[in-house]
Amino acid sequence: MRLLAALSTIALLSSVAAPAVAVPRRVAVVVGNNSGGPSKTALRYARRDARRMARVLKQLGAVSEVKILLGASAARLRGVLKELALRHKGLRTSLTFLFYYSGHADGRALLMGHSRLPISELQRTVSAFPARTSVTIIDACQSGVATRSKGGRVVPIVDVRFDDRTPKGRVTITSSAHGEKSQESDKLKASFFTHYLLSGLRGAADHSGDGKVSLEEAYGYAYRQTVAKTSGTLRGAQHPSYSIDLKGAGQLVITWLSKGQGHLVLPKRVHGVYYVHDAVTGTMVLEVAKRSRHKLLVALAPGRYRVRKISGRYQLEKSIHVRHGGSVVLSERGMVRRRLRSGTAKGGGGLVAQNLLSLAYSLGSGYLVDAGVGHAVQLEYARRVGPVDLGITVGYGHSAYAREDDIRVEAQSLTVFLGVAWRYRHWRRIRPVAALDVGGAFVWQQGKRLGEAAQVRRAPVFRYQVRVGAEVRLYRQVHLGVWAYAGQIVLARDQGFGAPFVGGFGAGITLDL
Repeated sequence: MRLLAALSTIALLSSVAAPAVAVPRRVAVVVGNNSGGPSKTALRYARRDARRMARVLKQLGAVSEVKILLGASAARLRGVLKELALRHKGLRTSLTFLFYYSGHADGRALLMGHSRLPISELQRTVSAFPARTSVTIIDACQSGVATRSKGGRVVPIVDVRFDDRTPKGRVTITSSAHGEKSQESDKLKASFFTHYLLSGLRGAADHSGDGKVSLEEAYGYAYRQTVAKTSGTLRGAQHPSYSIDLKGAGQLVITWLSKGQGHLVLPKRVHGVYYVHDAVTGTMVLEVAKRSRHKLLVALAPGRYRVRKISGRYQLEKSIHVRHGGSVVLSERGMVRRRLRSGTAKGGGGLVAQNLLSLAYSLGSGYLVDAGVGHAVQLEYARRVGPVDLGITVGYGHSAYAREDDIRVEAQSLTVFLGVAWRYRHWRRIRPVAALDVGGAFVWQQGKRLGEAAQVRRAPVFRYQVRVGAEVRLYRQVHLGVWAYAGQIVLARDQGFGAPFVGGFGAGITLDL
């Protein structure tokens, strides 16, 4: 008993005499701004990217304080950075500072609405921030200029080892190289770079299988996926950049997967690319390129999801329910197997309309000037070529009227159009459509008085028209379309050519094949 009491006394005195160990603390500033000023096209997903980044840092990144600025001005950002720096100036030896920006830039400054924050000023502010380690992530066009600062080195994939166990210094990551455009994706509803960076931070980048995602792992995953997925776009491949000026040992861990509220477990035996979609909204949450060497843990918020995988000519799909504090182990044996249609892409965004089939009915002026409203039915087939749909339309039309001399005049037509249509991205369930159709028709026109033989006239005509309207998604690949059209008919008459104008309205059902 005396020995136990002595040991207890020594332990107590040691704890009192030992110096206090500073508890590591993390703070973050997350900025999202869709507007780059009057000369820039507004972005769609910069604010959403910022909200998702803030959520991941709070849930998995051990960040105690996150300041999120959406649509803020440069002056507002300066004020927040100054206020945080003053409040944390005594924690330099134990503070990690994370800064994330998604929005417009022009190679010299962040464009925040009608205001500008020079990148050089941002770099000076971050360097002066009272933090032992600072990480800056900029997802914007021409942001690669930020990785060209003195003391850093630009590398595509990094593997960094430090001298001691507490990294100290600065890291800057940009979504594109100097002079490149950073790109958004309507399919992902995010920028390419941020989507894959967040996927990596949720566990897709944990190739070591240790349940932690380092900055190097997350960046490497985002780099590979961003370059691969943007190489086929009209703007070409986008190359993220990485500048580092750090001293320390080991790796700078950004997220701990064990902190997640729920998990999807991909066991050793499964491999491939898996796409996780929110079951309610259909939005892709993350994309996981899984190797078969180890088990992979992916952090997810509680909720219902659909997991998809493309395997040859088939799509595998399974619905899962992630509960708070629970894990779902994915087994491909329980996945529903569906044969891919010709329009299914390997981007995991579901069925993409590479082919369209439409059946429509229209009312409008036709080949008989005095007939009033003519009726027509049309069948259209179109195929996606780049940003437009090229199609062929076959239609049958009919119009008739009775003259004052009891002669009934009737016209029937068979029309063939070649058309180019531009279908804009969906806004909620609606996608605007604009099209130009050019083609010809063969018209049968006859006049007949009761009890007499009909007089028939046949003639080919040239016709073009412009259509403007919208399509409303009714169910998955089924859309209801309405539009107005206007055009011109060129036909031969007894005294030369005539070119009357025509117009009307139409409606139809379109299937995305």
